[in-house]
Amino acid sequence: MADPASLPPALQELWERACSVEREEPFPTALRMLLATGVSGDAVAEQLPDWTARVERAYDSEREDLSRALHRAAAAGADSLEAVLKYLPELTASEVGCFLQALSHLGRRRAVPLLVRSVYLHPDLAHWHALHQLGRLGGKLALQALVRFAREHLDEAIRTGAVYQLQFIKPSQEELLLSILEDPNQPVSTRSQAAEGLHLVWDARTRLYKRTVQALLEGLRDPSPELRFWCAYSLGQMQAKAAIPELERVAQEDPDVLPGWWAVRDEAADALTHIRGGPWPERERMAEVEAVTTETAADPRIS
Repeated sequence: MADPASLPPALQELWERACSVEREEPFPTALRMLLATGVSGDAVAEQLPDWTARVERAYDSEREDLSRALHRAAAAGADSLEAVLKYLPELTASEVGCFLQALSHLGRRRAVPLLVRSVYLHPDLAHWHALHQLGRLGGKLALQALVRFAREHLDEAIRTGAVYQLQFIKPSQEELLLSILEDPNQPVSTRSQAAEGLHLVWDARTRLYKRTVQALLEGLRDPSPELRFWCAYSLGQMQAKAAIPELERVAQEDPDVLPGWWAVRDEAADALTHIRGGPWPERERMAEVEAVTTETAADPRIS
C-alpha cells in the first residue's frame, strides 16, 4: 500500500479520517452475516472461522481500494476532494464505492454536498453508492437531498434509489412515499419502490394507515405487475384485514411474474397467510437474477 504521507493534504485528511473510524470486530460481523444465511447448530461453529477471515479480508480490501483511488487521483493532479470527484470515471467500481464511503466520515456538513455533486457529475457511476451514504448519514441536509432526488431528478434509477433510502431515514417519510405511489406521472419503478417502503406504516389507528391501505389497494389493479407485486407485499406486512377480499382476487386471477421474484398471485397468497396470523412463507428468488445488482438490492460491500 502506497505511503499516505505523499498525498495532498485534503486527500491525506480523508485517508486518516477513514482509517480512524472504529469498525466492529470481524467476529461479530461474521457471526451476524452467517446467521442471516439461515445456518444453525454445529454448522455455525464449523463455518464461522472462514466467515471471520472473509470479513477481515474485506476490511483490508476496502483500505487498499481507498488508497489506490486517492493515489491514482493525486497522480493525475487532483489536490482536493472536489478534484477527485471529477476523476471518478478513471477508477474501478470498488474504488469509487470506497471513496464515497470515506467521504461520509467527514461529517454531514462536508460530506453531503460532495456526495450530491458526485450524483450530478457521474449519475451512472456514482449514484448508488452516493445515495446509500446519504441514507446512512441522515440529518437535515441528507434528507433534503434525497427528497429532491426522489421528486425532481430526471433519471429514473436515481429517483428510485432515493425513494429506497427514504424508507430508512429519520424523520419518517411515509407521507412523501404515499404521494409518490399516488402520482401516476412517476415512473413505475419509483412508484413500486414507494409501495414497498410503505410496509413500515403499521399503526392501524391512524389516518395515514387508512390512506396507505387505500392507495395500495388501488395499486393492485395497476397495469404493472411490479407495482401490483409490491402493493400486495406491503398490504401483507401491514396485516391490512381490509385488503383480504382484493388479495384473494389477486391470488386467484393474477398470473403475471415479477422478473427475479415470482408470480403476483403467489405474493398475494403469502400476504393473506401473514394477515391471517401465519408466518410469512419463504420462497427462493428466481436463479437468473441472483447475481444481478439492482437499485433495491442490499449493499454488496461490507461497511
